[in-house]
Amino acid sequence: MKQEKKKSPQFRSVIFGPTCDSLDCIAHSIDLPLLDIGDILWFPDVGSYTNASASNFNGFQTKKYIFIWKN
Repeated sequence: MKQEKKKSPQFRSVIFGPTCDSLDCIAHSIDLPLLDIGDILWFPDVGSYTNASASNFNGFQTKKYIFIWKN
């Protein structure tokens, strides 16, 4: 018998990048579970221009990337 997973509470959220610029909004009005500092968010199928648009704007260094290739 398949057990249902207990759903954690969801919170209406906005995800911003580190630059303090209004254009750095990644997602607006989405429901997310409670997150902790250091949690990793995964955005599948975002495309190749995601890395090309990264910059060291406002003194924030770009982050390391993990690429997952699947056939």
